[in-house]
Amino acid sequence: MIESIVDRENMINEYQNDLNKKIEALKEIEQLKEDFVATLTHDLKVPIIAEKNMLQFLLESRFDELTERQREVIVRIQNSNKELIELVEIILETYKLNETNIILNKERIDVNNVVETVIDEMRPIADANAQKINFSSEYDDFINADKFYIKRVLKNIILNGLSFTESGGTIDIETESDVNTVKIKITNYGKSIDENEIEHIFDKYYSSAKKFRKIGTGLGLYLSNKIIDAHKGKIEVVSEKDSKTTFIVLLNK
Repeated sequence: MIESIVDRENMINEYQNDLNKKIEALKEIEQLKEDFVATLTHDLKVPIIAEKNMLQFLLESRFDELTERQREVIVRIQNSNKELIELVEIILETYKLNETNIILNKERIDVNNVVETVIDEMRPIADANAQKINFSSEYDDFINADKFYIKRVLKNIILNGLSFTESGGTIDIETESDVNTVKIKITNYGKSIDENEIEHIFDKYYSSAKKFRKIGTGLGLYLSNKIIDAHKGKIEVVSEKDSKTTFIVLLNK
């Protein structure tokens, strides 16, 4: 009886040791994958930014005068270049987030001013598909937040909205405020998010883009949720079938 118990314990220990080795091996593989992605995206960023600068030189007629048609083509390439830069930034920032916790540099920021700045930066991407970004506000207030990270969240959500908005469509952004909270609402119209998908859209690498044959890493919303969580805030999602989807960013004043 005692020998049987001892043998069983030995088997359990061997199984546990084998399991631990497999877990460590999986961790090493995951780390190698993360390191590879980080190195790859860093190396990609250099030529993409070089391309960005060269395109700007062309538009400024540094080398020769351009025809109107040539200028239109270069502007389109420039818009695609901006999308690539945003994608690379999202991947790099997600990698940094995995390496270290988010360290916030909070300051008093004007939310409306930040939203307007982000819209100006995102407008060329929207213009490429004849999309419009509208903004309205019911208040003028400041909050304590990290400006860099809040801009990243807004860019990620707006990019997500643009990718699911038809050409010629519209995204509406509005800000609201009460005594303790600021709400930033970003609404896109058209394809909705299934109720059973909403609970997963902030998961790492999860992307409903494949469903509609669009390109998406599934990292933008994951990163955004982590940033807002670090601010002790929250992102809510409300989606009406075949009508509209609204992302609501809640931040404390």
